Amino acid sequence: MLDGRPQADEQMLGERVKRRKTSEVAGTRNYHPFPKYLQIRDVILRWLASREVGERLPNEMALSDQFGVSRETIRKSLQRLEQNGIIRRRQRAGTFWRSSRP
Repeated sequence: MLDGRPQADEQMLGERVKRRKTSEVAGTRNYHPFPKYLQIRDVILRWLASREVGERLPNEMALSDQFGVSRETIRKSLQRLEQNGIIRRRQRAGTFWRSSRP
């Protein structure tokens, strides 16, 4: 008995800690050192290598469904590509591959 609690409570507390540690360790298997938006940016860059300059990219919603992430993550990836001059984004017109510069 610890602090007036029965032995069963001590065992339950120990089980909770063990489960938490196991889930924390299991969660590190999927850890990637780069943020998702940078990973997606790299995938889009590889995809663009097989396309024609000026070709239209899928919209944000289609990309977010394809990658299984939020539109904000896609938006951040596309913003990085636009800042580097690789794509051009026009409201209501779409996103287009601007150059082959990586």
